[in-house]
Amino acid sequence: MSLGYEFESKTDSELILRLLGRYLDIGLSPKEAISVTIIRLHGFFAMIALFAGEEEQLIAARRGNPLAIGLGEEALYVSSDANTLEPLSRQVIQLEEGSPAVLSSVNSEKCQ
Repeated sequence: MSLGYEFESKTDSELILRLLGRYLDIGLSPKEAISVTIIRLHGFFAMIALFAGEEEQLIAARRGNPLAIGLGEEALYVSSDANTLEPLSRQVIQLEEGSPAVLSSVNSEKCQ
């Protein structure tokens, strides 16, 4: 990247983390940072990012690969295999492609 970051590996995971960090550093919210990051990515991916702060957020996004959210009685689950979520969840939702989901202990919402 031409922003002066030094990479320690050659993994796509590190690139995603650097992009997220950059967008957070310039003041974007975690929701906004994920949305902008996935626009810049090419190819297939399924990712989950945990953001700590006043309200911990787990943000899930996908393109080309499956990703599902399980809504349990007292927990939320994320898996690439929806079948594994069924015994744990009262409802399983397939995440829409290119549409991140924000999960928190309080609620869950789909990013706009």
